[in-house]
Amino acid sequence: MGRIKLGISLKSLGLPFRRSLAPAQKLGVAAIELEATGELLPQNLTQTGRREITHLLRSYDLSVSALVCPLRRGLDVAEDLEPRMEQIRLTMALAFDLGPRLVIIQAGRIPTSPLPTGGEGLGV
Repeated sequence: MGRIKLGISLKSLGLPFRRSLAPAQKLGVAAIELEATGELLPQNLTQTGRREITHLLRSYDLSVSALVCPLRRGLDVAEDLEPRMEQIRLTMALAFDLGPRLVIIQAGRIPTSPLPTGGEGLGV
């Protein structure tokens, strides 16, 4: 049976991304959860920037357990849905480059009635 690895959300440290890595390492965590905002906004990170972040994380012996994709509104709000879907796509691509296979989003309100069967109403 493998050892349980500890992780932390860097947001909880209240520091900018780069300044939070040393304190996270001092806490003895193996993995971190990152938010795809600010310095880590997918639209602003080139392939070189993504490689630099990967090398930086390795230098602190940290891996990324999950990437959070903050959205102003949930996916249950139809207005301006396409830009939110694009943000999720970009965040998923960033997650692929940084290593985690987990992207966290706030999906929004879940309907109380079951979804229709057979795909009707789902655009299928």
